[in-house]
Amino acid sequence: MMTAFETAWALVKAPMYHGTNQDAWERIQEEGFLKPYDAPPDISVGSWVGKEKELQELLGMSDDEFERNFGGDWSFFWGDQANPSIDTVGGKAGAISMGANWVDGVENPVVLEIDDTHPDSPLFMPEIPIPDKILGRSISWDGRYDQRRTNEPIPLHLIRQLSQEEIEAAQAKDERFYNAEKQRDRLMSEAYRSDAMLNAPDQDFYDHVNMRDRRNEWVRGQREKYWGEQQ
Repeated sequence: MMTAFETAWALVKAPMYHGTNQDAWERIQEEGFLKPYDAPPDISVGSWVGKEKELQELLGMSDDEFERNFGGDWSFFWGDQANPSIDTVGGKAGAISMGANWVDGVENPVVLEIDDTHPDSPLFMPEIPIPDKILGRSISWDGRYDQRRTNEPIPLHLIRQLSQEEIEAAQAKDERFYNAEKQRDRLMSEAYRSDAMLNAPDQDFYDHVNMRDRRNEWVRGQREKYWGEQQ
């Protein structure tokens, strides 16, 4: 039986994107499935390595619930529901870029699009929010980028390999957005500290400060929206 958390996310239907390499993609085609291959990052490379019992107690999960959510192997994906933020364009382009970036050191990574609207599709669950006592909020592993995972094999007929053109177009869009945000941040900071701005008419100066503050509010709003959803 699914938990209420899992049931709610089962209703969110959107393509999933998975990054891999050519050898792994050939094995997937030979075997007919994309199989789970790694443990959840929270307990395999995160701060909870070797502290599974403590994590289980913190989350208030029974043995069965913890095993269902963290036990065994999983495969990892990015959905297209991430909002634009200071460092990603979000959406489909952001998800494809995340998938491609997942494969470090591969010149031409393979990105697979998974159809999760099909009856044969498994449940893709989001990364689980974990309370952080120091930060005073809940965090999840790449949750702000709409990372999801499943512990079920995905049949080949639900998988489409994206072309290099599709991958490069998504990466270019994501990079343009990232560079533009960084440039806007730099230009606003430089203008605020410049002699020209300090000597500008009061109205021009306050207009710039107002514009800078509104942009900062947008950046904070994106972060607060994410963190608020994790509470």
